[in-house]
Amino acid sequence: MRKYGIMLAILMNLTLVVTAQSSTDEQVVDAPKSKVKGWMLSLGSTILPVALGATLTRSESEAYSDLGIFLIGGGLVLGPGAGHAYADRPVRFAAGAVVRTLCLGFAAFALAMKGQTIEARSFSESINVQSDESNLGFIIGMGGYTLTAVLDIATVGRSVDACNRKHAAPEFSVGHVYLPENKTHGLALTLRF
Repeated sequence: MRKYGIMLAILMNLTLVVTAQSSTDEQVVDAPKSKVKGWMLSLGSTILPVALGATLTRSESEAYSDLGIFLIGGGLVLGPGAGHAYADRPVRFAAGAVVRTLCLGFAAFALAMKGQTIEARSFSESINVQSDESNLGFIIGMGGYTLTAVLDIATVGRSVDACNRKHAAPEFSVGHVYLPENKTHGLALTLRF
């Protein structure tokens, strides 16, 4: 029980670091957030836990093996959306994690049901899950996971741009403009807020 508590504490710590929000709603950001940093955070949060978890699952110790499976699951579910959490989009982060969890659960259920017989009270005979049906369920689940993971990583740039627009400081600029119809020079005032 203690090892699961430690795993949960590690997961919560990593999640809270990524999704920490400022205490105020409107805060001017000094430097805009980087798209590259968001993409690297999404890719790194997916690849590194999966690689470390795969290494730990080969361990002789049951505790390390369980921790490896936990890291693989966390990396697959939470990793692709980490860039959205970086871009102050926690709802997008959570929605992607929920959809990926459902897709992976569906794929795991399809594998678990392979070759099983389901007894149904409403049917006169039992249903035998064939290998083809199980494989199709696995493909649908993994396809849905892959689609949402790629979509989350690919749309991190849009989330970062939206965050930068939301938190940008008002901009006032004065520039030179030439008016060809009057053949005169003038000033152009631009105000962005």
